[in-house]
Amino acid sequence: MVEISITNLVLAILAIDRDIKAREKALRDGLISEADEQEYGEYVLDLMKALSELGGLYERARQRDPKLSPIKFD
Repeated sequence: MVEISITNLVLAILAIDRDIKAREKALRDGLISEADEQEYGEYVLDLMKALSELGGLYERARQRDPKLSPIKFD
């Protein structure tokens, strides 16, 4: 398994969350051309899967180290 520090894991989780929110907003606001909407939406789904996987890693780390606090999303 690949090793990653808790700090970098949290940074990756927060960055992906921000990216998802920005891309969802762009889709809602009509900033993406119709031709690109499907590909853009699929990418958002891929980001959501990555966020879920990384979030799971963080939750397992929290089980091993109860001092770790929950991640606070904006």
